[in-house]
Amino acid sequence: MLLKLIAYPWFGPLLAALLAVPLALLAHRVAGLVLDRVTRSVPALHAMLLAIKRPAQVVLPLVALQLVWQAAPDDLRFIGNVRHHNGLLLIAAATWLAVGAVSGFAEGMVKQHPSDIRDNLEARRVLTQARVLARTANSVLLVAGAALVLMAFPGARPVGASLLASA
Repeated sequence: MLLKLIAYPWFGPLLAALLAVPLALLAHRVAGLVLDRVTRSVPALHAMLLAIKRPAQVVLPLVALQLVWQAAPDDLRFIGNVRHHNGLLLIAAATWLAVGAVSGFAEGMVKQHPSDIRDNLEARRVLTQARVLARTANSVLLVAGAALVLMAFPGARPVGASLLASA
């Protein structure tokens, strides 16, 4: 029974995936604790770190899985589909991470300039600029993410390329 299981073509890649995901989550946890301590003195970076905590928890395992799937033999049945779908999920998660980073950084910049003071002209200026720049950057990131997803499909590659060029 055990020899039959080991002889199964997907045994190695699945075992590697079962090891890679917890290792990626452990790396996320350790890096998160270290970065949390390091960025406490820089409010904008700390806010950005807090904003990307959840997306990074998704991106790191997907990167680990993508490495596992790329290392798997090309003649493995359905490996092309698995790689493709994991790549699409990775693009979506990386876009989520980038949008979160921009939004978190903007939020951190706003927190550095409180608006509850008597002369809050500077704070309101920073708030307006941060919001406009964050929304603009997030729009570009979302369009770029959508373009990259479209470029992953051969039939939609020209549409994705033109969308990416417009971003």
